[in-house]
Amino acid sequence: MSLISRIKLMFKSSERKRVEESLRESEEKYRELFDNASDFVYSTDANGIFTSANRSLISTLGYSREEIIGEHISKILSPENFAIAQQMTVRKLSGEVDATQYELEILSKDGGTIPVELNSRLIHKDGKPAGIQGTGRDISDRKEAEKAQRLAVLVYQNSSEAMMIADADDRIIAINPAFTRLTGYTQDEAIGNNPKMLSSGRQERAFYQQMWRALTTAGQWQGELWNRRKGGELYCEWISINTVFNANGSVHRRVAIFYDITRKKESDELIWKYANFDPLTQLPNRRLFHDRLEQEIRKSHRDGHTMALMFIDLDRFKEVNDTLGHAQGDILLSAAARRIVECVRGSDTVARMGGDEFTVILSELDDVDSVKRVAQNIIDKLALPFQLPDGTVLVSASIGITLYPSDATESEALLKNADQAMYAAKNLGRNRFSYFTAAWTEHLPLRSNPA
Repeated sequence: MSLISRIKLMFKSSERKRVEESLRESEEKYRELFDNASDFVYSTDANGIFTSANRSLISTLGYSREEIIGEHISKILSPENFAIAQQMTVRKLSGEVDATQYELEILSKDGGTIPVELNSRLIHKDGKPAGIQGTGRDISDRKEAEKAQRLAVLVYQNSSEAMMIADADDRIIAINPAFTRLTGYTQDEAIGNNPKMLSSGRQERAFYQQMWRALTTAGQWQGELWNRRKGGELYCEWISINTVFNANGSVHRRVAIFYDITRKKESDELIWKYANFDPLTQLPNRRLFHDRLEQEIRKSHRDGHTMALMFIDLDRFKEVNDTLGHAQGDILLSAAARRIVECVRGSDTVARMGGDEFTVILSELDDVDSVKRVAQNIIDKLALPFQLPDGTVLVSASIGITLYPSDATESEALLKNADQAMYAAKNLGRNRFSYFTAAWTEHLPLRSNPA
């Protein structure tokens, strides 16, 4: 062989090695990409037998590579999902489509199901279909998100609680059916409007300022809110408002959930009224009186004011009950209560302690002499004839007066003092008032429990 021939042969051999090396490197890179791809990559022959599967598919299924390669695809498909895969293969074999994209569920080794999205196409060899090559991905998270979204829509549409979503400009962008049932406004009437359309005007400006301050600083607020239905009816709702923020901290949405508590509120108020007010005279009862007295003591102590407590007992009321009956006595008590209320300020408290006994709290007194004028006015008013259905009756009143803080600083002591002074007035002939003095305790018996 000539030198030139040997040189040509060496050149060809070197060139072949370079080509082979290049092909090997390319194959290794492909294999690396194939195995490390985050998506599934696989291939089957014309009979549906796995010829390759990358690490992502193998690890997702829980099998080893040896347990998959050479197995039929039905190994990882339920009959229902195998039918779907076959249908897609038929479409490709018929020439209807070159490639298909579809969703199905594959079976893992432990028997679990994994929702996947697949893209597959035919592999041809010598002009004939030779198998399938495909890629895919686990869509479990997406399916869970879709499921959660469907559930959220279901809850949103079927919730008994009204829901409203507003944008950053405080314009309503969505409501649910419960919103319409509660407010009377349809979707067409509500969308695009400001939630102020529901405003009742019952809350003061400071209320809304506090609410928006909480929404601005904490992103949420909840509480009672009076609103107005489309027909004009006021209703009370319990509402929770939460803010959804953008990544930059700006407001994206405001979400409000609320329900009607009008009946509950009315029921609670009725229960509270029965617990704290005398059903006959509609005055505060003994329980509420004690609460008011404690409040006034604290306020007087804080502000340095004088306060007066009066204990009033109707004289000869028992005679009315005995002669005319309890029904006429009740009418007299109601009329007497109204007369007492007429003699005091709106800020003062008149209470019925029971029977024919009343108390009056005169708060924030600048002029102690005004107590005498109020007491005398009550005596004069109650001494006027009472026109009852069964006749005219005359009664009078005995009033005991004690002062805070000069006489006592505790509620129990003040009440005992006023009761003691009232009995002093009775002993002096009735139809009069007496101030408490320590001397009375030495001469007059004290009831065991005037409270």
